[in-house]
Amino acid sequence: MMSIANRLRHECNREDYNVKVPFMPSGFVSWLVENGTCNEDSARKYVSWIRSADKELFIDDEEVDLFFLLDRVLTATPETVLKQTELLDFECDFNDLIKEGMEADSILNVPKEVILDMYLYIAVEYCREYLEDIENLVEQLKEDGEPATQKRFQNYRVAFRRYLEYIVWYTTNIHNRILPTTPISTPEFQHRRIQIPLEAEFKSWFMAEYKGKNSISYSKHLSSLSMLNSRFFKTMGSKGVYFLAIIVQFVQNGVTDSQLNILFDRIAKALKQEKACPKHSDMSKKQLEDAYTAFCGYYTRFLREVTKVARKETDFNK
Repeated sequence: MMSIANRLRHECNREDYNVKVPFMPSGFVSWLVENGTCNEDSARKYVSWIRSADKELFIDDEEVDLFFLLDRVLTATPETVLKQTELLDFECDFNDLIKEGMEADSILNVPKEVILDMYLYIAVEYCREYLEDIENLVEQLKEDGEPATQKRFQNYRVAFRRYLEYIVWYTTNIHNRILPTTPISTPEFQHRRIQIPLEAEFKSWFMAEYKGKNSISYSKHLSSLSMLNSRFFKTMGSKGVYFLAIIVQFVQNGVTDSQLNILFDRIAKALKQEKACPKHSDMSKKQLEDAYTAFCGYYTRFLREVTKVARKETDFNK
């Protein structure tokens, strides 16, 4: 029933807002030809493969429609982004928190450019997640898939790889936004520890600030933050969108001390509630306690320092 409901909702949204699959197909074809990837006929095959993948894999099963998301976000401006994202149905406490903050007294006056960056980041990460789903299916089909099915899914993978590159290019060059990047976790690396944003800077800060602590202590906190990012924050955010990267977006884009305090306090409260009654993640109580210490005791202090540096640089450039 859920897949039928998803399909109907997605199809209605696409029809109502004239959403193309994929987003900007003619622009994608032109980009492929102009950068020398292939000729126009082959480029049109990439578009066809993406449409087939959408029908076969995604339109029924995904809560959020990638192409509706791209249409709403990539055609938005800082002034229109809140209006254009009203219909995006994220299972995401953070999404609600941001929108509440624009109207109430929580994260009031967050720059709308930051809100747009957040949604652009989410859109790019959804593309990455769709590609990762296809990558995993290609690997599974190597074992027992029919040759024709293997070939079809390999075509989907090629097309989505290029489409992700196009969306990143479009976001950077047309929207003129610089977004944090997250490496695609291919099947052979899917159990690797997920990096946290500003990891190298955090290590330098930690080792300088806590000279009495050794690298083992740092590694423990880093491991806890990585687990928090992938197994707790991810459940609070949209599919594939790592919460810490969004938080860093806010830190680097002019959020005030009071706004930062509210954001960190809310996260601390959510972690305390999870420790008391785990329901959002598969982390043990001990893992949650270690993550709470790493985030509230160390990472937030580091981010406050990042904020100070960002402000000094802004003031210097005025």
